[in-house]
Amino acid sequence: MKKSKVLILGGKRGLISQALSYIFSKDPAFEIILYDKFEFDLLDFGELSEFLIDIKPDIVLNAGSYNLPLSAEEDPDLTLRVDFEIPKKIVEILKHWDSYLVHFSSYMVFDGKRNVPYREEDKPNPKSVYGISKLRGEEALIGGNLKNWLIIRTSWPFGPGAPNYVDDIIKTVLEQDKVCACHKNIASPTYTLDLADYTRKLLKKKAKGIYHVVNRGQASLCEVTQEIINLLGRHCVVQPVVEEENSKKMKFPEYGVLDVSKLIDFLGEKPRSWILALREYIFSHYKNHVE
Repeated sequence: MKKSKVLILGGKRGLISQALSYIFSKDPAFEIILYDKFEFDLLDFGELSEFLIDIKPDIVLNAGSYNLPLSAEEDPDLTLRVDFEIPKKIVEILKHWDSYLVHFSSYMVFDGKRNVPYREEDKPNPKSVYGISKLRGEEALIGGNLKNWLIIRTSWPFGPGAPNYVDDIIKTVLEQDKVCACHKNIASPTYTLDLADYTRKLLKKKAKGIYHVVNRGQASLCEVTQEIINLLGRHCVVQPVVEEENSKKMKFPEYGVLDVSKLIDFLGEKPRSWILALREYIFSHYKNHVE
């Protein structure tokens, strides 16, 4: 059986790209090529074109993004170039041999003004530079006249291989007897290995369009922090705060929970809860710290 050549954009140090590489490399149907940002600058569209044409991948997983929402507010031009102009250029190139493009987006395309999970067909209304840039990236695929494309929206990713908010919380819990955590914003914590595995399953069933892929359930950072304390068995007090100091520069959606009904209907299975996923992550990667 001929393997599908899969190019993963996002770097060998990216949180989502590393998870994709790990999951897809275990499936004999795929041959993995993992792009490292130190090989060349993706914003050099001449080099990007030569790279893609030379490799001619069957599938491109674009996990590359300007992944610092707070910094995005200070550099909107660069954010838009990374999150919009790069996927737009990739679409233009891939049309020549009809490769399959998977693009990762965010719950931040929504404004967070509701209290029921967002479905794929709900109208986006981003309120931040980061959210606007992610929406523009989606529009590059939707309006790009590419036959095979898939947009995957996710939220609050955590997992092995790169620093993330769960690691930050764990570090604080292990070092201090009190931790401040925001209770205002609510979303769907998502384990990157689960995200990558559902991406693989969607591709194998040739899914197209927009899909929400998150672990089931919802939580505030305050609730995530308390669950981490419980799993580690630490004696630490959670101090709820309305808004964390470094988040005052931008407005995260207060409600960013994503509905996964479409994913469940298409694949015939439910994602596990974020609590079970968090438990696996901590017991696998922080087992020496569990009391």
